[in-house]
Amino acid sequence: MRLFAPDDKSFEAVAEQPISLQELVQLRRLAVRSNGFIITPPELSTVVVAPVNEAELRLSTLRIHPCCPLLCMNLGSRQALLIRRRVIWGRPNELFATLCELLNSGERVPYEVLERSVAGKISPAAVAELVRMIVRLGGLLIEPL
Repeated sequence: MRLFAPDDKSFEAVAEQPISLQELVQLRRLAVRSNGFIITPPELSTVVVAPVNEAELRLSTLRIHPCCPLLCMNLGSRQALLIRRRVIWGRPNELFATLCELLNSGERVPYEVLERSVAGKISPAAVAELVRMIVRLGGLLIEPL
């Protein structure tokens, strides 16, 4: 994921780092758990996503489906965010863990709360891009305030 790689060389290096068999087993277990313990892949063709810009995001709240939590784990020098059995890879960052912590309660969270919680560490554009990606994967709902 280019969000957290400063350049192309760093991005390519993330994909080449080894992962142990035990870490792959953990990843598989979390992937099943991230889809509400359903073994079959989620049907993403039913997910309709309207394009949302940063200004619209700031006037909205975020919510996940309680049966499909967001999960985050470290694998070597990488971090994985699991959304309905889909994985977003990144370099270790605070955004993945913060997303999981804020949203897994099942409550509606104002987008600005998420943006403020990682301010100064992650750019607002990167936060918005990740939120839009999670919405496209069917793991997040954007609702008006």
